[in-house]
Amino acid sequence: MRQTVFDLVNGLMSKDNEHAYACLKELQALSARSNEVYPFFDTFA
Repeated sequence: MRQTVFDLVNGLMSKDNEHAYACLKELQALSARSNEVYPFFDTFA
């Protein structure tokens, strides 16, 4: 199952560090390929 960007961003806040790190890695890869992650920038800025 492919996670949405929204799910991945929410996953960053998981108490499960392994899950949060996996979400971070996926978001980094996705942001290198497209601008799909950009709208979520303000979530962390």
